Amino acid sequence: MTDAPLPTPATTVYLERLLPATVAEVFAAWTDPTLMAKWLAPTGYAEVETDLRVGGQFRVTMIGDDVRLEHSGEYLLIDPPRRLSFTWRSPYTGGMPVRSTSSLRLVAQRPSSFCRTSNSQTRRGRHTRVVG
Repeated sequence: MTDAPLPTPATTVYLERLLPATVAEVFAAWTDPTLMAKWLAPTGYAEVETDLRVGGQFRVTMIGDDVRLEHSGEYLLIDPPRRLSFTWRSPYTGGMPVRSTSSLRLVAQRPSSFCRTSNSQTRRGRHTRVVG
């Protein structure tokens, strides 16, 4: 019998939406701190800092109802205006070495004022201890 930590498998969630915006507008909404601050908080507002380069960091602080939730990550891939991939850490990822990676793929749709966004998010869980 062993008592060894084993990594839990990654979980991937896929989300696809059709947005009434151009590919460039949606890419900017995910990368421009001023635009990100307008929509990245479910209530209240957000403060956003970005260093938009591969390996660069970002920080989003959601502020509302006397609560401050800080989220941070690192840009893994930047291919304007079609692809963006980054890690995501928040109080909801436990602050542990849990890593959530989000990848956006943007495709223009007809009419040209619409954009299809495909977002896959992979979360790597904490280690699970198996006793057997």
